[in-house]
Amino acid sequence: LGITNDLSQNVLVEVLFDEYEELAGSTPKSQVIPGGAKAGFDIVFMSTTQPPQNQTSRFRQTLTYLVNGHHKFKITVCAEFIPVKVELSHPILKFAFADDHLGPETSETITLTNTGNAPARFSWVHARATRESQPKSGGQPHSAFTIDPESDVIEPFQT
Repeated sequence: LGITNDLSQNVLVEVLFDEYEELAGSTPKSQVIPGGAKAGFDIVFMSTTQPPQNQTSRFRQTLTYLVNGHHKFKITVCAEFIPVKVELSHPILKFAFADDHLGPETSETITLTNTGNAPARFSWVHARATRESQPKSGGQPHSAFTIDPESDVIEPFQT
């Protein structure tokens, strides 16, 4: 958002980004613009809801900004967003011990690929513990699996 001050004196411009959760990361919230100068506000859109798979969603809201705390102006902010898609290298993992393996553990690797143009956050969720895996004296359920990393961010077009 660019705002030009055509006056000869400074003005204070405050953009009410906090009216919408999706725009809360926008900066700066306010700034003084000298007479005859132009200033910019970075509008950052971030949705916390996931649109339906393979469909886009739209955001269209009226954003208010104030000049010197009294004069209200409005602009319309429009965004189109698509779901983040992370692909797995293997849809099914089959854990097996090699014939010559004598150790008590085995491992498999899954590669996650972000095919989108925005960072993708992920986290693995452990399956519910079975009755047999519940500790006898309270405490956390035991798991036969460890996952590393349990959560992370995959940058756009990266694995």
